[in-house]
Amino acid sequence: MERFQDLGYAEADPTADVEGLDAARKLAILASISFNRRIFFEDVTVEGITKIDTEDISYGKEFGYNIKLIGIAKETSKGLSLNVYPAFVPLTHPLASVRGSYNAIYIKGNGIDDAMFYGRGAGSLPTGSSVVSDIMEVAKNIAFESTGRFKPFYFDQKEIYSPGKIQSSYYIRLAVDNKTGVLAKIATKLAEQKISVLSIVQRNKDPETAVLAIVTSKCPHSYILNLIDSFNSLRSVKEVSSVIRIMEA
Repeated sequence: MERFQDLGYAEADPTADVEGLDAARKLAILASISFNRRIFFEDVTVEGITKIDTEDISYGKEFGYNIKLIGIAKETSKGLSLNVYPAFVPLTHPLASVRGSYNAIYIKGNGIDDAMFYGRGAGSLPTGSSVVSDIMEVAKNIAFESTGRFKPFYFDQKEIYSPGKIQSSYYIRLAVDNKTGVLAKIATKLAEQKISVLSIVQRNKDPETAVLAIVTSKCPHSYILNLIDSFNSLRSVKEVSSVIRIMEA
């Protein structure tokens, strides 16, 4: 982390970066402009990257994904969905190639289809350029006796869509007893929640412990929460190590 701070990629206190708070604030601003509704930071569901393990990154690559901290804002018939979380991104998706100090905004529009805006988002020169740009904007506003070029928002009363209803595929990593019949018990718990398995990898960690890495079918987040509770109730499950969403290609 110190290396990234020295390069200007992370703040002196990196909490806002690694916990997704900075991304959530930016998402609230962009969503307010995009959807013509005032979005507050508190409207965004946020999950950081502090629980991500190198083991998850390795399994992700094996399944064909890179892991990224993603901010997603969607307008659906049921309301606005606003979330920041680490997600596995398919290697075929343009966002999977965003690395280092680069940031990207990926847009799906009714008229423009897909578009991506890509460039450096951190470092001394990009940050300095943004600061100078803001100073110039303030100077223009003073000269024209205005407070900005954006008109006030005339907000539509759009509901915020419950995070528990959002459907995704999920990656789940479990530590289980290395015994016959454990996989059948795991499959039973998945079936009880009406969740299918798309891919699964089993590795023996030691003679007594096996690691299961599972990719599920799409399901509501509430189903996954129930599934985790079911796994934790099994004596043969030692730990639910990771649960990570998978972004659609």
